[in-house]
Amino acid sequence: GDDTDPDPLGLGTDNPEETWCRMWLLGLHSFCRVMSDKRHADIVLKALMLLERALLSGEVSVRPKGAWRHCFEQVLFPMVTQRFSCGDINDPSRIRAFNIVCKAFLHNIQVLSQLSDFHVFWLRFVGIVADCKSRVAGQTAEALVEQLKNIVMVVYSDGIFESASQRSGEDVLGLTWSVIDSFCPELKPSLFPEQAPEPEPEPPGTASEEGVPSQSASAPAAQTAATDSGTVSETAPVPPPEPSTEGVAPPEPSTEGVAQEVTQEAT
Repeated sequence: GDDTDPDPLGLGTDNPEETWCRMWLLGLHSFCRVMSDKRHADIVLKALMLLERALLSGEVSVRPKGAWRHCFEQVLFPMVTQRFSCGDINDPSRIRAFNIVCKAFLHNIQVLSQLSDFHVFWLRFVGIVADCKSRVAGQTAEALVEQLKNIVMVVYSDGIFESASQRSGEDVLGLTWSVIDSFCPELKPSLFPEQAPEPEPEPPGTASEEGVPSQSASAPAAQTAATDSGTVSETAPVPPPEPSTEGVAPPEPSTEGVAQEVTQEAT
């Protein structure tokens, strides 16, 4: 059956996989209920391990997309939201639970992308990431963003944004960035630096106008003019000019040596 059928699993009452899927989902619900018990941390970690195995083990085969949709919307999304809204900020199980959800999402992305309203399902997931990030800081927040970054790259590389946009008539990628930019504006430039906004142009008045020499271009000419007129520039001192010899007659040759020679000859 289609994922929009009244049957939440989309299997139909005569499908042989129905019983197995319902038992599987019942087990997931049980693990999540155990995780909500804060009295025994070791039991919580054990429940997380069993949850991860039930979601990712190769021995577990769940093919219907309706079953996976029910798994995320009725089990995993509420579980991770509850962990971040009520848990201790230093509880390591929170980030582990989030990582399990992200792994399950990537592990089944091809099945989930076939949902007729995948764009709604996807944007809900991004909104949950935003809500979780708003409740943490530091390395935990960075870890959430890194997981989202990896998922966005897979969805983008596999062409799922494009196919979802064609099916829904919505710009799914544009809607995705609208949500992500509201809580993590640095993510898009880190993934697509070529799409980063160009720097704003310089304000008017900083560049020289056409036909008017700039300050740097006119500096040498101004320095030369100052030298010719005998004016010393404050910014570029000019050495004093050499004494001019213009208008001064050259000295006459001395006749002292000649007179002495004539006298000697006369004597």
